[in-house]
Amino acid sequence: MNVMTVAWNISLSTVVYAGYPDIHLNADELLRHVVATGFRSIEVSAWNLLEDWPLKELVARCKAAGISIPSVHCTHHYDLDVIGRDYHQKPIGDRDSEEVFREFHEEFYNDLEGAGLNQVIVVEHLPTLEKQLDFALNRLSVLREVNNQFSFVIATENMPGPPRDEQLCVLRKLLAEEGIAYCHDINHAAMASFEPFDFVEFLPKLRNVHVVGNNPLIRFGDGVPPGLGIVPIPQVLRKMIESGYSGPLTVEIYGFERELDTVFRMGETALTVVDPERGRQCGTALAGSDWRDIMAIYSRKYLERVIESKGDHYE
Repeated sequence: MNVMTVAWNISLSTVVYAGYPDIHLNADELLRHVVATGFRSIEVSAWNLLEDWPLKELVARCKAAGISIPSVHCTHHYDLDVIGRDYHQKPIGDRDSEEVFREFHEEFYNDLEGAGLNQVIVVEHLPTLEKQLDFALNRLSVLREVNNQFSFVIATENMPGPPRDEQLCVLRKLLAEEGIAYCHDINHAAMASFEPFDFVEFLPKLRNVHVVGNNPLIRFGDGVPPGLGIVPIPQVLRKMIESGYSGPLTVEIYGFERELDTVFRMGETALTVVDPERGRQCGTALAGSDWRDIMAIYSRKYLERVIESKGDHYE
C-alpha cells in the first residue's frame, strides 16, 4: 500500500493544554497553540465533562480557524459514582445510578449534536475486568441506544489493570456487540502488557488510534511524546499502515507539571529534533519556549516522518 495516497489525519488531544493535571486554557488560547504547533485537527478531551469550554463556541472557533474535530474523548463517564456529579455539576447523592447515567449521556450527546458534531467519533472508556463484564455490557447497551439517536460512533478502549488475556477476552465480547467500534491506545496497551500487535485482531473495528509513548521514568507512567518512550511506535504504525488503517492518529501527550525535570530532559531531546540549533543551546530551560508546544511539534513531525517512510523501519 502506498501510504502517501492516504489523507492522514494527525490530531492533537486537547488534554496537553487543558484539564490535566492543573492547566486549562480558554478556547482562543487553546487554538492559538494548536495552530502554532501545525495541527489542523484536535481531539476534544472531555476528561470528566465538557463544560470547561462552551462547546458551541469551541466548535465555532475551530471552524473559523480551519481546525477539524474528528473525535471526543470521554474518560470515566461509565462510572459517574467516581465523578460524583451529574451533567449539571449537581451531586448524584442517592439517585439511581443507571437513571443518572442515561440522563447524563442523553444530554451529553444532545449537546454534541447541537454543536454540529453529530458524526464525531466518541471514545468512551469501559471497564475490562471479567467480573465487570455484565456491568460494561449494560453501560454499552445504554450508550449504544442513546448514541444511535444521533448517529455517533462509540469506541471502546483497553485500560491498564487486569491481565492481558482477561482484557483481550473482555474486549472481544464488547466488540462483538453490533455497532461498536474500537479505539486503540498504544500506551495503555503497553501499560496493560498487551503484545505490540494485539490490535490486529480488532482492525476491522478500528476507528481511532491514540499515539502516545510510555516511559517508566515518569511517575504516572504514560503520556510522553511518541518515540521518547519504550513503545515501538514505528513498528506498530507500520503494521497499521500495511493493514490499510487511515483514520485519525491522535497525539495524547499530557501536561506533567509535577514531573518537569524529566519532562525538560525529554523536551531537550524533542527540541533537538525539531530545531537542532536551538536544541544545542537550550539546556533544560528550553530556551524560553513553551515545552508543551515543543512536544506537540516534535510529536507531529515524528509521526509525519514515520508515515512518509511508507512503512519502512524508522527510529
